[in-house]
Amino acid sequence: MGEEFSGKYIDYSKTKFNKFVITEDKFDNTYEYSCTYDLDIKYQNVDTDNKQFNRVCDNQVFHSSDRLVQTHQERPECLQNVIHKEDEEEGTVDYAIRDWVEDDLKRDSQKFDAIIKIFNVNLPKKIFEDAYYSGKYELSTEGRKVKSIEYDYRKPVVNKLTIMYDDDTSFTVETKKDITNKDADGVIPGMSLPEIYSNVDDWLQEDYEGTLELLKEIFGFDFDTLKGARIVW
Repeated sequence: MGEEFSGKYIDYSKTKFNKFVITEDKFDNTYEYSCTYDLDIKYQNVDTDNKQFNRVCDNQVFHSSDRLVQTHQERPECLQNVIHKEDEEEGTVDYAIRDWVEDDLKRDSQKFDAIIKIFNVNLPKKIFEDAYYSGKYELSTEGRKVKSIEYDYRKPVVNKLTIMYDDDTSFTVETKKDITNKDADGVIPGMSLPEIYSNVDDWLQEDYEGTLELLKEIFGFDFDTLKGARIVW
């Protein structure tokens, strides 16, 4: 993908920050910054040696939400003309940063650039590499629902499942730990993994949100977004 993850790999028409907040805390001569964000990002022009991953990037929107933290000995250059002495004296530093974000960082590309300057993180590249190399991939839930799940219910231990969605996409994931009948019984007393397998499609139709909550408790990850599981490419 090249040394730098340039904007040509991002489809900005389908990329959106749902939340983007930067704050500053000053401790003696040290400045600590945090960025709380919620992001949907769509990649394009992806050409790795993993064809399945390339297809996912062509058709899916990635989701990421987190809090970045970085410490500086002095204010980053991009903030030096944003925060004034009066802001420090009156306790309005975070308001000044908020106004800067709203007035000067209206485009998502500008927000990505600010994250590089303040937090030294190329966020699109980090999300992409986490998905490609580690299977740490979170789906956007917009416009899609879980239709069915599959796993080998004949085995006493389950650690791999396939989740199918109503847009005809599917993902195979690995759980963080082995799942047994004891895990199922602990959430739904008297239920085994084979019984859940037989009933889950009907449950999804009858009570979608409630079923996803039960599945998350049993298997340890979010079936809507796949957060908490590792995708097997």
